[in-house]
Amino acid sequence: MIAKISMSFFLVSLHIHASTWYVDNAAGAGSRNGTTWANAWTNLNGMTGLAAGDTVFISGGTTTKTYLDPLWSPASGVDGNPITYQIGQDAGHNGKAIFDQVNSTSWVKGLAALKWAVFDGGYNGQNHIIVSNCLPHYWSVHVDGGSFLTFKNIDTYNAWKFAPGTNITIMDCLIKPPPPTVSLPGYCLSWDVRGVTASHTNNLLLRNTFIAPIATTHPEWGSDCVQQGRSSVVASNYFSTYTPGTKDTEWQHTDGWQPSVTNNSNVRVFGNTFENIANYALYWESQGNTSNVWIYNNVFRMTNSTAAAENCVGLVLVFQAVNGFVFSNNIVANNTFFDYYTYTANSFGATNRSNTYLDCIFANNLAINSGDVLAMFVGNSNGLSGIQNSHNWAIAMSSGKTNINLPQTSLPTGGTNIQFVPSYVALSGNNAGILASDDTAAKDQGTNLSAWFTLDRLGNTRPATWDIGAFEYVAPATVGARLGPGKAVGAGRR
Repeated sequence: MIAKISMSFFLVSLHIHASTWYVDNAAGAGSRNGTTWANAWTNLNGMTGLAAGDTVFISGGTTTKTYLDPLWSPASGVDGNPITYQIGQDAGHNGKAIFDQVNSTSWVKGLAALKWAVFDGGYNGQNHIIVSNCLPHYWSVHVDGGSFLTFKNIDTYNAWKFAPGTNITIMDCLIKPPPPTVSLPGYCLSWDVRGVTASHTNNLLLRNTFIAPIATTHPEWGSDCVQQGRSSVVASNYFSTYTPGTKDTEWQHTDGWQPSVTNNSNVRVFGNTFENIANYALYWESQGNTSNVWIYNNVFRMTNSTAAAENCVGLVLVFQAVNGFVFSNNIVANNTFFDYYTYTANSFGATNRSNTYLDCIFANNLAINSGDVLAMFVGNSNGLSGIQNSHNWAIAMSSGKTNINLPQTSLPTGGTNIQFVPSYVALSGNNAGILASDDTAAKDQGTNLSAWFTLDRLGNTRPATWDIGAFEYVAPATVGARLGPGKAVGAGRR
């Protein structure tokens, strides 16, 4: 009892002594000690005396306010008690704070000492912290070795980098970097993260928008949205590309996400949209044993005819560089693919590799108008040993294929009719994948995977008889078609 009372007293004491501080670069002639708006610090690096549990409000003015504060090294909190840096919430200070780095350096720069901090640009459901004009070889956020950090409601126009990071959360942010130079990448996020324990709950990417630059003439070439990644939940994000004004001279292919490390295990990828990624939308380039990677309830689609004409693959799981690895408890299930008609929509493994698969599942995936030779490929040189390949379905439409290699252990019994709300149109941005009432190809044609996850992309409970694809039919269908960030999704069991 004494120990419990002491801990409660300690926590209450922390709360009582937490302070509120203010930053405003137009604070005037006050004391500038940060104690009020009138006495606010005038720049981020002018802050002193912060303690764990404190909150710092940053003024965005009435509508906007521009700061020229390069290379900010924030103060840290302590275990379980972060310092919060937040956009102003009251009238006159809740506008947008624009951090113009004037081609100098990063906005947030932190090394291993940066931990237990929250950076929150949210006001009234909008992002009110904007960061731009870092030099191409710098990053909006660059934290090497930081831990227990949260970034939310921030728009940035340079890349982010964690090399490495531990227990990092990024949510409701925009990351759209400028075109790269010849030798410097233009990726959105270097996600070299890990956790205190081997769990997918350590790091979180939620409801973010990643938009990477691609070449003007060959959109297969350009930057990745996300590189690296392990021990993470990646949910409700939007991965896409834009075409810069001049030809991209970068040396790599465009991928939505490429975790090419020796250990990229313990990941949940669900409820995301991958759009117009002209190389691999999701390229799980394992270079070592890989386990507990679950990819489900995602939508992969092409809406740009130029991008669709490239060498596109919607998803590749455990497409490894060498032989001899073990892949266990990896799942690719209930994903929907639209208009990958110049290459295979979905691949699990590779014919020219020999690896061991244990308790892996490839099931309930739906391909529409996809595949030049194969709609989907499953297996490796060892065949299907260790992979449950069942209830996947491909509808050819005008340009795709219906064949799935290798043979499935269980086939859907439905017909070739497929109906969506709204109706499918090739390369349309409205192709959501929500099933209509008169569908006969996907409704009730899947296999029950409730031992692994129970909800569909929109959070609807899947009944005993599952539908194929990311969406379970619900009558009446009242949901919209937009599949960017912010939609509710179904999580897997923790």
